[in-house]
Amino acid sequence: MTHKNILFSWFGFNDFANSMDYFGSGEGKPKGPVHQAATDTNLNFTHIFLLHGYSQENKSINFEELHLIDNRSEKSCYINDLLKEKQSGEYYKNWLKKTLSRDIFIYEKSVKLDQPNNLDKIYKEARQLVTGVMQDEGDNTTYTFHLSPGTPSMAFAWTCIAMSTEHRINLIVSSDKIIRQLKIPFKLKIEKIPKPTNIQEMTYKLFEGIDESAFSKIVSDSKEMKEVIEQACINAQFGEPILILGETGVGKTLLARAIHDASKRKGQFIPVNCSAIPVNLIESKLFGHTKGSFSGAYKDVEGAFKNAENGTIFLDEIGEISKDIQVKLLDGPLDGKVRPIGGKLENFNIHVITATNRDLNKEVSMGNFRSDLFYRLAVGVITIPPLRLRKNDLKSAIDKIIDELNTKFKDIVGKNWKNKDIEKSAKTFIIEEYELSGNYRELKNILYSAFKNSYSDQGNLVGMHYIKEAINAIAIPNSNTVHDTDEDLIKLIAVTCSSVYKFKSLSAIEKKDLINKALTYTKNNKDQAAALLKISRQALHSNIEKYIMA
Repeated sequence: MTHKNILFSWFGFNDFANSMDYFGSGEGKPKGPVHQAATDTNLNFTHIFLLHGYSQENKSINFEELHLIDNRSEKSCYINDLLKEKQSGEYYKNWLKKTLSRDIFIYEKSVKLDQPNNLDKIYKEARQLVTGVMQDEGDNTTYTFHLSPGTPSMAFAWTCIAMSTEHRINLIVSSDKIIRQLKIPFKLKIEKIPKPTNIQEMTYKLFEGIDESAFSKIVSDSKEMKEVIEQACINAQFGEPILILGETGVGKTLLARAIHDASKRKGQFIPVNCSAIPVNLIESKLFGHTKGSFSGAYKDVEGAFKNAENGTIFLDEIGEISKDIQVKLLDGPLDGKVRPIGGKLENFNIHVITATNRDLNKEVSMGNFRSDLFYRLAVGVITIPPLRLRKNDLKSAIDKIIDELNTKFKDIVGKNWKNKDIEKSAKTFIIEEYELSGNYRELKNILYSAFKNSYSDQGNLVGMHYIKEAINAIAIPNSNTVHDTDEDLIKLIAVTCSSVYKFKSLSAIEKKDLINKALTYTKNNKDQAAALLKISRQALHSNIEKYIMA
């Protein structure tokens, strides 16, 4: 009987775009992870079974609707527009066949996915395909699952299937140059689930001793946050880059730290706020430098990547980095290859997590952020919804912060402190009426200020007037702020144009006042506000956190 070597894989945007040579990979080079595996002579596949979310009938891509920029021209377009005439699996199958130097049987199946991380649907479709093929094949068959194409949920589903079947399954992942076999970095219990039918059942039973407590500090009573935690839990098991999206104060750092803790990596969690580091220092802060490599380099200094060896580096505000640093991140660090300034290339085992409150698709379309770096960072994308849109979480967050504040004030004041709550009307106001733009961080600041200001009150309820006073004290002006005259702006310009003006020399009150005025008159445009104050954008960001949001 002839030996069969069968590959199962999803294919997605990178495969489709490469089939049209959109990235200009050139002759003889792999055109996407599926093509790379199909043309690998060491693997020598005889059959390829593909799943995808594209269809001829439905003229819209079901997942991975990212913003794509053609770096070779000024054209900017959505993937839907780019592929609308060529988005059937039949097109890709025929293209793949034409590129192969030998005859390979290729089968493709379209799957309708409402979400790219719909685990239950992904798992059921993949398992149905695998089970059907295995029933028709004999013992003289090798099976391989390709984990690189598609979303992390798709990779996780393949892993679940591989660990629950009686057949031996090879798992492979691909990079720019090589394909390697993956060894699962965690223990699995499979003896109790010979034929699982539900991915949630599989998720909970597969991991032996998964540290669910890693996410205990995150308020997750809402359906939306339960899904976020589930995605984070899955992504924690794989070492691929993760991009966390969400507004300021929504808890991106907290989630990143929880992912690190759940991954059980032995190294440290190293957070880096990219927007708070001066442009001329960020390369040294990230990658380190050697003695004498530049003026002022008096000794060897290890960078954040080195400090995160065998652990996780968390690059917050990744959307703020310059084009030069974007290029340097592409050139090795995301693969654990780091070159200190003036030094030699070093290899590290690092998990990279990034976060931003910016719309990176828009930043790519505007030319501010490299599309190739975006695709490298966005292997696993987790979006945290705003707290104001999660009423259940908002109620729980208020109660949690109140408990923390009572404990904090009791430690400070002593036994004379009587536990407080806030008036029911104040809770309702925060939940139903107030526009909580700063999310959890702003909520904590409001409640802390209200508790502190009500300290001398004998009662155990913090009144509405304390809540509103706290809100007014920390409010950042928005674009809707109306002013009767431009007198304040004239005063602001007069101050900043003074020959003795230095922002650093101002008092905290003066800094807060000037920042508020600058943000008001630039309609919260931080680049313009920084220019008006004659400071860098990074300095403005750190001062907002210190004097406005603190």
